Amino acid sequence: AATVARLYNSIPPGKRAATVIFCSNYGEASAIDFFGARLGLPPAISPHQNFYVWGGAGAATTNSVIAVGFSRKDLERYFTWVEPAGAIDNPYAMPYENRPIFYCRGPQAPFSRVWDKMKSWD
Repeated sequence: AATVARLYNSIPPGKRAATVIFCSNYGEASAIDFFGARLGLPPAISPHQNFYVWGGAGAATTNSVIAVGFSRKDLERYFTWVEPAGAIDNPYAMPYENRPIFYCRGPQAPFSRVWDKMKSWD
């Protein structure tokens, strides 16, 4: 959450207000929601399990996304601009939990139109 907060706070205030934190799984999204509130982060969205059911609130009109845990290839399906911005690097986490963070802009379609394609139940 601290790594995401540093990136979030580096975005100009006008763009920051419309920036969404987009996490690949419910664990990452829960960490953002639990630890990020005191760091000034908005609630996370995720297409994984119940976070998918709860929807992509706030993402319908966004042009700016901090994406946690996705591959660049997956993000390039949905955004025209995908730039590496950091990584989750925790020596105590399972190796598969150390993942990239990207800053994305230029959604190719509103989240409301692609949300069903993003769904992940595994």
